[in-house]
Amino acid sequence: MSTAQQAIVYATLILADDNVEITADKLEAITKAAGIDVEPIYFNLFAKAFEGKDVNELLLNVGSAAAAAPVAGGAAPAAGGAAAPAAEAKVEEEEESDEDMGFVQVMQAVHAKGGFDAFCFDKLNLLSAEVGHVRGEIPVTRDYLNAVGGTHGGWLSTLVDVGGSLAIASHGFKTTGVSTDLSVSFLAASGEGSNIVFDARVLKLGRTLAYTRVDIFSGDKLVATGNHTKFVAREQDRAAQETAATEKPTPANIGE
Repeated sequence: MSTAQQAIVYATLILADDNVEITADKLEAITKAAGIDVEPIYFNLFAKAFEGKDVNELLLNVGSAAAAAPVAGGAAPAAGGAAAPAAEAKVEEEEESDEDMGFVQVMQAVHAKGGFDAFCFDKLNLLSAEVGHVRGEIPVTRDYLNAVGGTHGGWLSTLVDVGGSLAIASHGFKTTGVSTDLSVSFLAASGEGSNIVFDARVLKLGRTLAYTRVDIFSGDKLVATGNHTKFVAREQDRAAQETAATEKPTPANIGE
């Protein structure tokens, strides 16, 4: 875990200890007061993760779960019986963590490497993320305008590019492949001060190609819609190799 990520964890615990609602603004204020530079996206990710949740209650539940864990030598499940609910929950939790890690790593790469994407989306605020579906918002600043004061079509096209990539990353990929096709239809105008919301979905995740659709809104108005196709064979191969590695037979289970 990086220093920046640790700082947000500590800031979250500070707010929880004082029974204060966890928001992106409060997390940012604490880390800034500590003199630690943290990418803005992390404040939004943590605040969204804890939205509507009592952190102290979560910590108590973690302690209760640990206390309820079976001790060594406890009764084993009957042969051929169903897996224990606790084990199922643990597997589901691990799967979710893997997916989150892929998504977070892609976001880290966008900000850490700088460049065009980081310039365009340094104020991106994540609204929701689930497998195959990501929503976010970003304010339109003067930097994103064309010569006549409207939101630049190139910036909106880049949002289709990045939004589609984030939707692919939500499947747990740590990289999101290579673009093979991108098309955008511009349907309405927006300008400085507009709050742009994008809704990105994976329409189909194939063995070699991933097809995504991104709808871009300003309020209730559909500003643009686009499709982004990426070549993901390498990512699929890597995922298959990682899965095979975790299922590799060991001396203890060979022949079972």
